[in-house]
Amino acid sequence: MMGYSYGQSDTIMCFNGAKSWQSGWYVDKEVTVNSAAISGAVSCFDGDLHVIVDYPTATTVLLKVQDDANSVDYYVNFNAKKGINSGTREGGNQVTITSKTLAVRDSYGESEFVAKLGGQASFTFANYNITVDAIDTTKGKAHVTLLLTGQSVCMPPSPAPANAPTTGFSSMSTTLPPT
Repeated sequence: MMGYSYGQSDTIMCFNGAKSWQSGWYVDKEVTVNSAAISGAVSCFDGDLHVIVDYPTATTVLLKVQDDANSVDYYVNFNAKKGINSGTREGGNQVTITSKTLAVRDSYGESEFVAKLGGQASFTFANYNITVDAIDTTKGKAHVTLLLTGQSVCMPPSPAPANAPTTGFSSMSTTLPPT
């Protein structure tokens, strides 16, 4: 069984976002967001958050929002009441935000519940505004826009520059045979 059981042995629920990040189970479906977009992070997010149950086919199941100024990280996930998470009691079928003091991924730390958001709801935290544009429980996803305060649109990161073109003719002779 995962998560807190409310003193019962038959609950069906998953860890919150902070504990899910700590576990490292979803590392290939996580996105890190920070205002400086450093260390492989992005400065904003505009896309779908999928329920953890749909992990094999999901693109993103968890967001980590770094607030280095306050030594706190925030975690955003879609807490759909589905499959192994069908018994969740807090924030079911909503986008939830939890926080944890900045630490190494697998280190122990208490997490705090911050907010739960339904469709068309917004919340401000750590110099970010998050809006849950839509929730689709049938498809197991929530469309989320996470922007820095004052930002009006999420611009995707610029692609890395391509290597300089090569001609491929460096070993060929430039002299033509007589005609």
